[in-house]
Amino acid sequence: MGTSGYYSKVLMHGITGGVMNVLSGGKFGHGFAAAGVTQAFAPAIGKIDKGSRFSAGRVAAAAIVGGTASSLSGGKFANGAITGAFSRLFNDEVHHQGQERVKTNAQTYNPAIEIANYATKDGHLTHSEANEIWRANNDSSFEVTVDASKLTVLQLDEFNDKGIALGRVSYTETGDWLVHGSVTLYRGNDGVVTILPGKYDFLPHTPVKSFMTVVRNIETYGGFYVASRAGFSVGTDYLINYSGTPNVTW
Repeated sequence: MGTSGYYSKVLMHGITGGVMNVLSGGKFGHGFAAAGVTQAFAPAIGKIDKGSRFSAGRVAAAAIVGGTASSLSGGKFANGAITGAFSRLFNDEVHHQGQERVKTNAQTYNPAIEIANYATKDGHLTHSEANEIWRANNDSSFEVTVDASKLTVLQLDEFNDKGIALGRVSYTETGDWLVHGSVTLYRGNDGVVTILPGKYDFLPHTPVKSFMTVVRNIETYGGFYVASRAGFSVGTDYLINYSGTPNVTW
């Protein structure tokens, strides 16, 4: 990661931590300090127990850094420690575990296959099914296919000269929105609109260009919290393909 990427990631974590702290009744600055400083120290923290798939020592170190940063900014050590620890679990530990898990299990049976085959028999993927597949998956190239005609998508802008437009699965279908969220629409020469494949993952959105990016990252944190069972389960991202034509609205 380059210097600009490093600072962008620190800023993104800080803003997200600040907003989450406000939503829980605290002050923006305290959450910003805890999450941002913890991410700033991520390279150093990563050297603890180097080579291990998961390290309680790294999480504890992140908690100490987050708690100290919160205290120095006038907040509570305990709140900062929780923010720092969860930031470490979400952004570094779980993805490190996922990468190691894929390497270890690359030649073994993938239990997500059976779960996905059963879940997508009707062409639809519920939120709980999507998370179950994520937790069971051990193959980073794994893919599932759903029926786009079962989805209602709000088109957010005009199609460009390449036939691409941004869309968002309708909030009225909460389960579908939690699974698919923002999607990319494609209009072919025949005028038929489809949804391009998208990853089911919990990676933060960077760089932070607007308040909506912060909102999306908060939603991502929440989604990860649920899917990982509060950080106690590790999963592997997978690709969702879409067959058929979605119901597109403005």
